[in-house]
Amino acid sequence: MKGRQAFLPSHNGSDRIGYEWKGQEWIGKEWIGLERKGVDRIGFERKGAVFYARKNNHRGNFGRVRRGARGRGNKGGERKGDFMNLEEWLAKGKPLDSVVNADCLLGMKEMADCSVDLIFTSPPYGVGKDYGSEIIDDVPNAIKLILNMAEESERILVDGGKLLINVPHGIFRNPYFPFEGKIETEIYERKKLNYRGKILWFKGYLAGKTVWGSWKSPRDPVLRDYSESILVFCKGKTKQSNGRESDLTSEDFLEFTKTIWRISPETNQIHPAQFPIDLPYTAIKLYTFIGDLICDPFLGSGTTAVAAKILNRRFLGFEISQDYCAITEKRIRALPERLDKFVK
Repeated sequence: MKGRQAFLPSHNGSDRIGYEWKGQEWIGKEWIGLERKGVDRIGFERKGAVFYARKNNHRGNFGRVRRGARGRGNKGGERKGDFMNLEEWLAKGKPLDSVVNADCLLGMKEMADCSVDLIFTSPPYGVGKDYGSEIIDDVPNAIKLILNMAEESERILVDGGKLLINVPHGIFRNPYFPFEGKIETEIYERKKLNYRGKILWFKGYLAGKTVWGSWKSPRDPVLRDYSESILVFCKGKTKQSNGRESDLTSEDFLEFTKTIWRISPETNQIHPAQFPIDLPYTAIKLYTFIGDLICDPFLGSGTTAVAAKILNRRFLGFEISQDYCAITEKRIRALPERLDKFVK
């Protein structure tokens, strides 16, 4: 195995995440959503049925930026992109494929009942990270925000629609707070969404994890986190296809339905907490049909929107930071115009 950890081979010579089979091992390739060694990739080239990134002279950054906090944005500042604020979005008739600079709860309240097929998001945890608008340092309010988001999600999801929330197992060290368990239990006990289990996102054994506690001593060793969870909730029971087409292959299905997703984390951070494009890409393929609507209430730099666009789905995202709204717009504009011809 070379490059990043191989993930989701399609057994036909190349996979959709950017690997190529060479003899008895998978070799990492340049792929959509990753900037390596300071070389930025806005152009793309076709490799079989999939677009892969190619080097060019543009400047940019295509790492995934997590979330977007619930803050006040760029107060008094001039707008930094072509995205819309909430009032503009409403005035234009709430168009899809939009990046909306707004508090997610305000935005979601304006969405129609039973209109969204999948909500994939990773919310702020309230542990003092700077999300671009203000530092969120309030765990109880972060939990309240997530629970309110889940309640709105139940209303706007179609029957059989899914809510996927990426959360850490726990936060802090002494004492350890079971963040995942708190969110999991609270949503489950409200009985508005059916709990369908969890996916373990295994990131690999990363270099630089140096929080040891009592080094080489049984006195007080500290457990090191190499994974996070994706909690899966469903509105109702079964999603109807209504004649829509799925692009999920048998190989995809066998891999994606495993409860462990082995996906290396994003290393080119332009936000304090990033996830790689592989994560929403996999979730969108597994849980939606072509043309379905994907929503990310904490859009960050727009990785969920980019994955939706690549997979020929509609998207809608809310993000409080103008800076990250502008980054999302830039990433989306950089995609090839006719991805739908090649991404199946």
